[in-house]
Amino acid sequence: MIRKIALAGVALAFVISVAGPAAAKVCKPFKISGASKPHLSRALRAFPGSLIGWKRVARRRFGAKWSFWSRAEDKTIRCHQIADGADQGKWLCIRSARPCSGPLGPERGPVCQAEIVSFGARKKSRLRAREEARSGWIIAVRRDHGEAYTTWSRAHARDITCRRIGAKFQCVAAAEPCRS
Repeated sequence: MIRKIALAGVALAFVISVAGPAAAKVCKPFKISGASKPHLSRALRAFPGSLIGWKRVARRRFGAKWSFWSRAEDKTIRCHQIADGADQGKWLCIRSARPCSGPLGPERGPVCQAEIVSFGARKKSRLRAREEARSGWIIAVRRDHGEAYTTWSRAHARDITCRRIGAKFQCVAAAEPCRS
């Protein structure tokens, strides 16, 4: 009996030593920035566009596992109206953060498609705004890839980021749709 317990303890220690470090969150020591294109609408285009810009920079420089805004540290989002030039009066948003990596789950297989980004309508609660963004993502995926790809829990690199706008919240959902 004691031998079985000791063997089980050794096996558990091995699993923890192998799986533990892989599951740890690791962050880059410096910030990267990504910007939106100039848009007339700050809330509907410039804000979600900055998420796309930041994720694109993180993915290009470090790979997909570093491109999750929800895992990033020292996050800032700054939006301003352009004062002069051809884009005068349009909004530009810039996101900066230290990219962080963590476990992604199963490796991306041949049944996944390119990332889809969608934002939902403003809602009074963060939870409803998240649901709205996820619903928008499902609609966009159904339109582009069909019903087989619309399950959010199967999607790879899922990320939802939210922002308070006045008394309401608006969220942006981004993920690579996958089918089983």
